[in-house]
Amino acid sequence: MVEAREGTRPHRDDEAATDTPTPRRGSVLRAAGLVSLLTLASRVLGLVRDVFTTAIFGRGAVLDTFVIAWMLPNMMRRLFGEGALAASLVPAYTRSLEGSEGPSRARRLLAGVSGGLAAFLGLLALAVVLGALLLPPELFGVGPARGRLLAELLAILFPYVVPVCLVAAFTGALQALGSFAPGALAPVILNLFWIAALWWCHGSDDLTGTARTMSFALLSGGMVQLAVVVMALIRRRAMPRPRLPRPDDGSGAVFRAMIPTAVGLSAVQLNVLIDQALAYWVVGEGAGSAMFLANRLLLFPHALVALPLATAVFPSLARDASTSDLQGLRSRLDAALSATLFLSFPAAIGMVLIADDLIAIAFEHGRFEGDDTRVTGWTTAALCSSLPAIGIAQLRARALYALDLPRVPARIAFRLLGVNLVLNLGLAVGLGLGPAGLALATAICSWINAWALGTACRSRLPAAGRLGIPAGTVRTLVASAAMAGAVLGVQALVPRDPAAGSLSLAWTRLALPIACGVLVHVGVHHGLGGEETRLLWTRVRRKLPGGGH
Repeated sequence: MVEAREGTRPHRDDEAATDTPTPRRGSVLRAAGLVSLLTLASRVLGLVRDVFTTAIFGRGAVLDTFVIAWMLPNMMRRLFGEGALAASLVPAYTRSLEGSEGPSRARRLLAGVSGGLAAFLGLLALAVVLGALLLPPELFGVGPARGRLLAELLAILFPYVVPVCLVAAFTGALQALGSFAPGALAPVILNLFWIAALWWCHGSDDLTGTARTMSFALLSGGMVQLAVVVMALIRRRAMPRPRLPRPDDGSGAVFRAMIPTAVGLSAVQLNVLIDQALAYWVVGEGAGSAMFLANRLLLFPHALVALPLATAVFPSLARDASTSDLQGLRSRLDAALSATLFLSFPAAIGMVLIADDLIAIAFEHGRFEGDDTRVTGWTTAALCSSLPAIGIAQLRARALYALDLPRVPARIAFRLLGVNLVLNLGLAVGLGLGPAGLALATAICSWINAWALGTACRSRLPAAGRLGIPAGTVRTLVASAAMAGAVLGVQALVPRDPAAGSLSLAWTRLALPIACGVLVHVGVHHGLGGEETRLLWTRVRRKLPGGGH
């Protein structure tokens, strides 16, 4: 990586042809369909990899150590890659494409951003690797054997942060150019490498060797992810030669714009780090594995019911704020909150009620045994109780972002750091609840966060519905309670048969209770005059043959 001196001739990529294709609006729907398909493939592969991982490792010390080593580069990815960087790079890159210099200016911007990011993260990765290899294993505080394994896995896995954050930067540029598939393909690639490593080591009793092999496979997967997005940019003649930032390329403005978002995200990531660190160093063996699996199971309903709505409504909230239509923003926010509660409350209750059966059917294989199911089930149930709060908080935070108040959610998140730590120690250690206590502390903080963000919104927006509660909340609570009764009733009528096969159990203990619960929830909600069910039926009817418009 070479930085040209001032006054020298610019790199040839700065002068490359200025005919980089711009996004075609007509292809957006087709691209969205492809992205949805790839995302579904990633979710399925992620479930497969987790089943294989728990079957091979069980809920023990080796998997705990891998989880803590894998968590650190992923925190950096969320902080510097998909979070703060994406939020600041994509608008700047889009403006550069539409400016007078067009693609040439956009390439210079991407060259400075990618070069600066690679230099910073490369030095950080080098420091972590050297520290992990040079420090005595005893300093990790988990015994010599686990300390050595943690050091080795950190040295292998932390460099993954360089390719994965560059993937995020290049994916943002591709999205501005109208190309969405390469970025959506990245997690599919990673899951395939993960599964391939597990398949290669299947049958081995050397769990530490398997963890090393899996770590090398993930680092290799990161490099392949980077190659895929780089090739996509090359095909569009939009791939620059990365270099250190220059004063005139606009990269400095991108990095400065990252700071407020990074500060807010850092509080969230610190909470995650506190949870995992306590699980690994304080609670005991197997706690980190249980938290890892519970978080993975939370991602499924969260990705289906909370995140899409928050993402979709954000541009509308921003438009209302830009025109000073605070009443319109309030109404739109309330409608989104009602829809989120309509979906997230029954999803959370369902996950709490079926957690044990879901984990037993999906994961109770190999070294993952009955006691592991019990502990992970309680942990998953406690964590999934936060699902409505997460959806509420995401919507309210986006309303504050739309009002150009990003520091408010950040301040609230930082104040909750101490609360989270006290609750973690009190529940997990003081009351002896173990990983379930860590999950319960996270859930309580999620609800406090949602309440605090609601207070911040109420002080800056017109009043909401009666008593400040969004319309439809009472209907949703009543329908969700009826749904819980239906699920419990089916579970009581069809007790678990230990001799039954996995498919039979999946039908009687999962599919049947879930189907009855959904029908009862929708029926009761509709009977109480719920607007959400009418809109849902209208959407479904339009998809049916002859459904009309």
